[in-house]
Amino acid sequence: CAEGPLPADWRRTKLRPGSLFAVGDPKQSIYRFRRADIAMYDDVQRHVFGSEPMRIVQNFRSASPIIDWVNRTFTRLFVPEEGVQPPYVGLAARPDYQTGDAVTVLRGEAPAAAGSRIDAVRRFEARKLAALIRASVRDETWRVRAPDGGDRAAAYRDVAVLIPSRTKLEIYEEEFARAELPYRHEGGRTFFVRQEVRELVAILRAIDDPGDAVAAVAALRSSAFGCSDEDLLLHKHAGGSFDYMAVSAGATGAAAAALRALREMSELRYEVTLPELLRAVLDRTRLVEFAMLQPQGGQIAANLLKMIDQARTFAEASGHGLRGFVRWLKENIDRASDETDAPISEETDDVVRIVTIHASKGLEFPIVVFANMAGDRRDYTTVLPDRANGRLHVKLGRKEDGFHTPGYEAAEAAEDRHSRAEELRLLYVAATRAKDRLVLSFIGDKDDDAPPKEAKRLSDWLRMAGAHLDPAIDLDTLEEPQGELPIWRSPWRPAGALRGAATAADIDRVKDQRAAWAVEHAALVARGATPLLVHTASALKPEWDAASSFEAAGVRRGRAAEFGTAVHALLERAALRADRIDALAAATAKEFGVPDREREMIAVARRALASDAVRRALASKRLLLEAPFTVGLAQAAGLAEGRIDLLFEEDGGLVIVDFKTDDVSPKEVDARSETYRNQALVYAWSAQTASRMPVREVILLFARPDPAIERAYSVDAAFLAEAESLLAGDLALA
Repeated sequence: CAEGPLPADWRRTKLRPGSLFAVGDPKQSIYRFRRADIAMYDDVQRHVFGSEPMRIVQNFRSASPIIDWVNRTFTRLFVPEEGVQPPYVGLAARPDYQTGDAVTVLRGEAPAAAGSRIDAVRRFEARKLAALIRASVRDETWRVRAPDGGDRAAAYRDVAVLIPSRTKLEIYEEEFARAELPYRHEGGRTFFVRQEVRELVAILRAIDDPGDAVAAVAALRSSAFGCSDEDLLLHKHAGGSFDYMAVSAGATGAAAAALRALREMSELRYEVTLPELLRAVLDRTRLVEFAMLQPQGGQIAANLLKMIDQARTFAEASGHGLRGFVRWLKENIDRASDETDAPISEETDDVVRIVTIHASKGLEFPIVVFANMAGDRRDYTTVLPDRANGRLHVKLGRKEDGFHTPGYEAAEAAEDRHSRAEELRLLYVAATRAKDRLVLSFIGDKDDDAPPKEAKRLSDWLRMAGAHLDPAIDLDTLEEPQGELPIWRSPWRPAGALRGAATAADIDRVKDQRAAWAVEHAALVARGATPLLVHTASALKPEWDAASSFEAAGVRRGRAAEFGTAVHALLERAALRADRIDALAAATAKEFGVPDREREMIAVARRALASDAVRRALASKRLLLEAPFTVGLAQAAGLAEGRIDLLFEEDGGLVIVDFKTDDVSPKEVDARSETYRNQALVYAWSAQTASRMPVREVILLFARPDPAIERAYSVDAAFLAEAESLLAGDLALA
């Protein structure tokens, strides 16, 4: 877009008239830590564009009372300063969106409480906000715009609680949970400090190192096994250790059972890939199912499942196994590394969303609630960049006897001006996210009409503009929840038990209650021990009676399974494109622990892609790779479950292709095909039941021989009847 030759500094470029335009709002510049600052904006506007911008002032989002409040408040607060703060440009509300009530103010002084004063303010504010949101939704007093132009009662999903940072966020989560207010914290970056992640890491550490007694005890006390201190003491008193390799066959008790489970899981580490091991651990411990019984269980379960993705990414990037993964996890936990929680939110979920103001930029919500804005500003910055001169200003030690580089004080003063200016823009962004209602909280450590002389916290800015003087809700009318936090509690200990000195009668009573609980617990476990029958297609083939002539002596089954899984993954990732096989083979072989068999993988994959079955699939109008299925069986007989390698539509029906990497000769293919007949039966019946489309054919594609060999089962009524008989239990299920 430049007119003439480019200058050395691109910011001195002269544009051809009409060649470039940019759209933006400097009042929403809140990413200065990414160098998106007003100085850059002003510099580009002045030198590159060289003219005054056109003003876009029409707002199509917010109700007129919100726009009026925003204009009134920020006109008073924005003081233009070149390179620091832009002038305030007022917004114009839509003439057709006029309402009488759209700004709600809470104001008051938090009662005295033990501990931190600001934490007491946060807790009091959280209680009042939870009570307000719950009552307003329950009583349908808040109205929001409906798609037809009218209005409707607000739901929880319409409410977003905006916070400047996640400092002490747990206080708000606790009080929202106490009020039974459904909520979700979006965009949280606390993955590595979450309790569920720490517990799973303890289990993995114990599996990795049987001699790590600390990790073993942490695993036993986790939600996976639930061993109490009493269980651990009794195990140790009986002569047991916390080395799962040393647990005796005759050892009884919860701790011994948990240690045996750890030993069973440890045996898998050499048989399956790292992500498969994580999946097996979660399946064995039922941590995901347990999570779904807890408050906010959806987030807990999603974080646990995210660990499988973490394992897959780690293995692919590093090629290391469990030990390296455990070390990497521990380092991230020790550093409290930033990592987002697993996303679980959908727009249709009826939950209040807790979002940071930075994360809310570009979004809009029917109702916006300001929260956690009464904390003092704390700036721990000790290194300031001077980009104009290519220097860093540094401060070390305490203010009284510390050291700082020449020019640090001037740089610190300039930085403070920029930070304060950006705080105002942060508030502006937060306020302009609201469509139908804006809720402002001025709950603090004191309630004073006089505006503060200096803004030490975000709420002070609004007080300086007089926003706290608007009519406010009477806090006494907001009914606070009186219940306990919904957490797991022991049901056998009565209220007040064991307070003060315990008498002999107290001890006998508690022991009797404990014994009664143990009996009830054992009965409950026995009732719940009946598993859901899941018939997996891969389990419905008999074990190989003998090694085929092509099998290398001494190759263990685990290695064979790893190779087969790796070939399947390679075909899926290449999307059946031969030109992508070579580029993806090395990383896939490394991830699945067979880097020495990369060339063999490429050869087998290319034979599969050259087959007639794959040619037909690529010519079809619709195909699926690695298609998972779960189909319910009749009479509550359980589930049929599996994964189809390749499924495609042909002539109004479905064709199933199952890739086989068995090391067989052409003469052995027919015999080997029969061992997979049960698998083919389940695939055909499940695919037809789930899709409501007829299955025409099941093709077993043996890719080891050159060329690949296909064996097909024609699917007819008799074939499907045989499958139903198999799944009903007429054949022994492995």
